[in-house]
Amino acid sequence: MLTKARGDRSQANLLRGGGRSSGRPPKSDRARALALRLLDRPKHLQTLAEKLDTCTLHPSIHVALMYYGWGKPKEVIETTAATKVVINFLPLDEGGSS
Repeated sequence: MLTKARGDRSQANLLRGGGRSSGRPPKSDRARALALRLLDRPKHLQTLAEKLDTCTLHPSIHVALMYYGWGKPKEVIETTAATKVVINFLPLDEGGSS
């Protein structure tokens, strides 16, 4: 019995229109909703604020909060080519656009 390579299966799915059905929300939307439900609780927010005030919050979380609040600053990446590449990171949308 011949088995198809993994790439062949994915090509077959593309041809027949496989993937998530149109009425079902993407997993990322469900994960975001779960995260918001868990994190948007008064006790959790109070603990987060206390850790931020006492400087016991992990630095990566502190930086992430700053990026969400004020946006990530512009980064300039030097290249050896004749042109500069500037990458602007925009803050995430509060509304959760899809």
